Amino acid sequence: MPQWLSRVVRRIRTLASARDVLFTLKALRELAGLELGLDVEDACDLLAKLTVEDSAGRVASAATGEWMYLFKPQGLRNDPLRKADPEEQLRGGFLS
Repeated sequence: MPQWLSRVVRRIRTLASARDVLFTLKALRELAGLELGLDVEDACDLLAKLTVEDSAGRVASAATGEWMYLFKPQGLRNDPLRKADPEEQLRGGFLS
């Protein structure tokens, strides 16, 4: 595990738990585009539960050079073999 990862996850979880997270318009559009019925509160709940295992790495922004951290929470990963109900996804379970 990279040294930066646990520090970043801890910071994200702290900010999300305190609801001290601001979403850009682009982020809000992408959240709506997931078509899972998630709102900002749901997104904060997901962020507050991130783990290092949810990490998909980081990339430098071409526009700003800042790090962008990529996460794929277990409950929201796409599985082409199974359909998942949004409420079940949030709890980490799947329906066949």
